[in-house]
Amino acid sequence: MARQLDRGDLLLAAALSLASAVAHLAALLSWDFMPGVDGPYYLIQVRSILSGAGMVYGDPPLLFYLAAAACRLVGGLRLGVSMTVAAMCGLSAAPSYALVKRLTGSGVAGVASALTLSLSPQMFRMAGDLMKNASGILFVVLSVYWLHSALAGGEDWWRSALLSSLASYLAFLMHSLDFALTAVFALAYLPPAALALRPTPPRPGGGVGRRWAISVLPGWVASGATAASLPWLFTDVGKGIAFLRDLFNSAAGEGPLGAPPRGPLPPKPPPSPPGLVTPGGEYLIAYLALGTLLAALAFRDLDGDPWGASGRAVAVSAAIAVGAWTLVPSLLGLREWAWRFLLVSCVPTSVIVGSAVGALVRGALRPILAAALLLPLAVQVPASVAAVHPRIDPVTWADLVALSRVIPPESGVRVFCRGIGPYWAEYLLSTAPMGPKGGQGGGAGAEVFVICRGSPAPHMEGKPIFRGQRIVAILAPPRES
Repeated sequence: MARQLDRGDLLLAAALSLASAVAHLAALLSWDFMPGVDGPYYLIQVRSILSGAGMVYGDPPLLFYLAAAACRLVGGLRLGVSMTVAAMCGLSAAPSYALVKRLTGSGVAGVASALTLSLSPQMFRMAGDLMKNASGILFVVLSVYWLHSALAGGEDWWRSALLSSLASYLAFLMHSLDFALTAVFALAYLPPAALALRPTPPRPGGGVGRRWAISVLPGWVASGATAASLPWLFTDVGKGIAFLRDLFNSAAGEGPLGAPPRGPLPPKPPPSPPGLVTPGGEYLIAYLALGTLLAALAFRDLDGDPWGASGRAVAVSAAIAVGAWTLVPSLLGLREWAWRFLLVSCVPTSVIVGSAVGALVRGALRPILAAALLLPLAVQVPASVAAVHPRIDPVTWADLVALSRVIPPESGVRVFCRGIGPYWAEYLLSTAPMGPKGGQGGGAGAEVFVICRGSPAPHMEGKPIFRGQRIVAILAPPRES
């Protein structure tokens, strides 16, 4: 018999989302400056949108415009961006709770799943270093919940199917890896659903294959059409192609895949890698082993109920497959990709943890098992929060702010500063820095060389226009055409 959510479940899911959002907002605002590798990049994009000029760089636009609306409401750039990211991360708790509560009938299991996802060290790490990626996890979990609801059948299965496709498309508008995660989940759902979800009499909506197709294909088609019509906005699709190239060892190390797409916006410059250990990765194999036990027990006790043992068999089997997929880059030694994939492993882990709490024990043992399964992740949260510190120090910040008042307008800027993030100079100087050989922002006009003391820089002739505590700026004469 299908388990429905009551008013108490809705209130609990809302409370979990609110608590998680507050925790993420506190983490993002715990530093003097915007944290993370790409922190100032979001400020640049949102500031440009609010000015009426649109985005500076081509990138999936959804989070930037949501953040711009929030900034209008709260009146602050950093606060608006932080609140948007925190809200998206917090809201992921609700569908996670709903899925596992309906699968197990246990509120404790639903809470365990929600906390495993929304307050995981992986989510805190993504919220600081990969804000679009973290925000898109909400749509990943929504797509899974509505996909399961559609496959379960019922009178309104078609509504769930369309919502699943919509969530997948919104994930695409947020981040390519989130969209890939929805696609892998959808593919992983089909085989076990075909095996386990064959109720008698047949449910409205036809067979599993038909319901699956309506839940998945519209989102994929819409995403493909959007990427084809606006290639300069969805340049991160190229990352997926590059990953497949690396995965199959074809053209390894031969540089970029052709010319970047042409359009009104330049692609986002590549950021400096954070170079930090991914939290929780060492526990993923243990959680996958637990999931294998759960799937075996569920398939042994198939009851034909898509929200009972049969439903758990499908959801946990899909979670195992997706969790194994997130391990592939690590197993193949693809270090550039491994940390990103391990971070999104919190999604399948949350399904496994919640299902274990709801299916393996009963009564007072459920909170005990939930605490035991959450503890290995919880102890890593403080380190994850500390790892996403700002990539700029107060002295350099003050120097760049002072330099912004004297830098000539329309000048090209080249930055030679070791140890600060790639976007801070652009944000604080309100100008797009040029590459070491000219590149973006360059032209035949004057050039300003921004040099941090102790950082390597080429010798150049010019007039010093600024000397700060850490930064020296030299104005070079215009180049001859």
